[in-house]
Amino acid sequence: MFLIYIIDNQEISNQTIEKFAAKYSSFLSQNITEMANEKSCQFNLNYYAVILESHIEPDKEQLYKDAKEHNIEAFYIKKSFKLEHIEILAVDMDSTLINIECIDEIANLAGVKEQVSEITKATMQGKITNFSDSLKQRVAFLKNINISLLDNIYNDCLKLSDGVENLLEYMHKKDVHTMLLSGGFTFFSDKLKSRLNLKEAYSNKLSVKDDMLTGEVEGEIIDGNMKAKLLQTTMDNKNLNLDNVISIGDGANDLPMMEISGFSVAYKAKPIVTRQASMSINKLGLDVIILLP
Repeated sequence: MFLIYIIDNQEISNQTIEKFAAKYSSFLSQNITEMANEKSCQFNLNYYAVILESHIEPDKEQLYKDAKEHNIEAFYIKKSFKLEHIEILAVDMDSTLINIECIDEIANLAGVKEQVSEITKATMQGKITNFSDSLKQRVAFLKNINISLLDNIYNDCLKLSDGVENLLEYMHKKDVHTMLLSGGFTFFSDKLKSRLNLKEAYSNKLSVKDDMLTGEVEGEIIDGNMKAKLLQTTMDNKNLNLDNVISIGDGANDLPMMEISGFSVAYKAKPIVTRQASMSINKLGLDVIILLP
């Protein structure tokens, strides 16, 4: 059995509900709909949800296409999924936990944002498959930038993605172990770990000499495979399996950690990630996850 979630910031018309129900051979799940909307009220999420139930797995790409056409959020999950079983939340940083790609903003300071952004985009889309080489190539553009300027990016450009604080507050109340696994930089991830009370945070360390970036990365690079390795280590230490893990990402280097998670969420993600994730959030905030059963 599958549950089809239709969500918006306002009440969804009966016409839209009937159209989705007919197209996806589904029927209203009254109890789960009521539970989702009770959660929305309880946590002040300002979402209105309708949940349909189907014996047939929906066409994922068509469902997302229909949602975009109606300007709503729509996704489906297996009815067997239970949010209460989640004990680890693993989340990517750039363009997932936060609204920017930090490396592109640093590159902007050096006047090379266009060049670096193109490499970033191709890497996140999976067109460049070696993340480590891609990162080294991009970081080389950042040589001779004063480290103090990164504070300007953190203070002026970096914003939390919609719904992040609500989601983390919910997870922390449930005593879920929160992890930040990023191919970005410790300058930002360390600040976010402290600010958001995350249990663990891993990312790459920019090399600095005389307060200037050297254009290199120190130590082992946190790529997709390392993200998965770090997540697996925490799972093993806690004696948990994949059914206890939810991961969230947007780019190709998030796929390895998503593949070892029982449930994965693509957040405003590249098509290569959307196709493989358990569900996708394309319009609303990350706190939509709270509405899951």
